[in-house]
Amino acid sequence: MSENFEKILFKVLRDLEKSLPYLVLVGGWVPYCYSHYEWQLKEISVQLTTDIDFGIIPSKSKKNINQITAQLKGKEEYKEKHLTLGKMQPYVLQYRSGDADSPVPIEFLSSLKASKKSLTQITGQGPSVNQLKYFDFLLENTQKISISKKGLEFIVPTEVAYSFHKGLTFSERLNQDKKAKDILSLYYMLVFSPNRKKIVQEINGFKKHTYWRQFEKNIYKYFQSKQSSGIRMLKEGLKMTDWPNLEDGLYVDMFMGLVGY
Repeated sequence: MSENFEKILFKVLRDLEKSLPYLVLVGGWVPYCYSHYEWQLKEISVQLTTDIDFGIIPSKSKKNINQITAQLKGKEEYKEKHLTLGKMQPYVLQYRSGDADSPVPIEFLSSLKASKKSLTQITGQGPSVNQLKYFDFLLENTQKISISKKGLEFIVPTEVAYSFHKGLTFSERLNQDKKAKDILSLYYMLVFSPNRKKIVQEINGFKKHTYWRQFEKNIYKYFQSKQSSGIRMLKEGLKMTDWPNLEDGLYVDMFMGLVGY
């Protein structure tokens, strides 16, 4: 990930600082933040995304909420990309500036369980908020990352939650490139996290969770053998990274270990 994109990420985080208690950074930036600011593994590249995605934690309070649109209004770097011809709403925010080679989308996501009213209270009128299946699991299992040198503290999913959610949702992707990136994200956690044994152990403990059956189904379908499609996508994706390549059987063992196989 280039320093330029990291600069943009932290510019956006600073501009949204008053809303950060209600936001969870999700998506491909999360392994980057784990690696650089929790594990201190800055020498390992993590090139999974440029988009900046936030999950919205609906607030229990109706007071002292700084709407996202109000915070960014008037800042010339932020533009609206309107999703419906001839209509001002909904829109996706984009960061556009001289330090961005192309517009960087800033997307807001939440759980199907969240009410439209509670989401609008945080975002303000207009921004598109995609409400996703299984997303509540990420919002309910979070940790904070503090970067004293940058004077920032923000919320991300726990390593276990991030890994379980990737294994739970990658199969929902219609775009094969995005599906492959989700698989790469899960692989990254299982190879590079200093807490990888804990990740596997805690995921094995989710067998009574409502979402376990779908997670288990995905792992068996995509990683049960050397010929499984998930193994093929992983190997193809690894060609674009400097991450270690393993013997095919080890990939199978790694992923099947998530379901206690």
